[in-house]
Amino acid sequence: MAALSGMLPYPLLCSPDAGILPCFAAGGWIPHAVCHLFTFYLGFAFVAMGRRRGIVWSDQSFKKAEEVAWHFPMIVTCFPFGLAAFRAMWRLLSSGDDAARFGPLDTRSDLELLECFVWFGTYLGVDFVLIALHKMGDAETFFHHILFGSVCYVMFRGCTAPFVGAALIAQELSTPFLNSFLLLRGYRGLSSAITQLVFALFAVTFFVFRVGLNTLTTLLFLREFGRSIFGGSHLLYSAHEQAVLAVVLTGGMCLQLYWARAIVQKLSKAMAGGELSKKAKAE
Repeated sequence: MAALSGMLPYPLLCSPDAGILPCFAAGGWIPHAVCHLFTFYLGFAFVAMGRRRGIVWSDQSFKKAEEVAWHFPMIVTCFPFGLAAFRAMWRLLSSGDDAARFGPLDTRSDLELLECFVWFGTYLGVDFVLIALHKMGDAETFFHHILFGSVCYVMFRGCTAPFVGAALIAQELSTPFLNSFLLLRGYRGLSSAITQLVFALFAVTFFVFRVGLNTLTTLLFLREFGRSIFGGSHLLYSAHEQAVLAVVLTGGMCLQLYWARAIVQKLSKAMAGGELSKKAKAE
């Protein structure tokens, strides 16, 4: 029984001696899949009941109830495994030990991180199935999940570089705020104070985790990748896998910076609009 983030006991259905992929094969993904599916369909039931009572969403935000319910698992599950990943990432970063950061994951001494990887992999897989089953995703969504799934497979198969894996998953701490904002925008609109507050919280967590943390992680991995060229690296991936991860992480960093620019522009427009409204009222 692993105590995830010291808060919520969660059963891991595999041996601590196993690696990440053997843990999947042993059924370690089952409780996490049940949690995800239960949250999605419970959310769907509440959304359907609300619609019958006249609580409806904006057609510009969502096309059907399944798209509304899709946000609930992300709000509920991303925080606990994101927090667990952040704790592990911070511990590895503070240690200053590159062998621990980029070497093999010791599943027996770091059972929490093993569970975190299993949970995230399950989350990604179940989400992909729900999107396909309920026809909620576009080509970009499927490409995103396939790309992330491929990176997870490479990292989970080698069961190495725990710092990189933990840092990537820790970025999901911004996801609950994003999905809460999308729900509030759909139900209450952008003029609502609570919608604006949650968007501000999303912006803060986005810049902390998806810009700051992601950039730091990418640069540290690229430094280790550069060392591997001269034979002084702790990375255990093949040269081909290291090159692929370097390209993917760099591309992800650039994409996050691009989105950060878009968020700044939206915040600037919102602030400018607020100032114009104040001036108009004063006049």
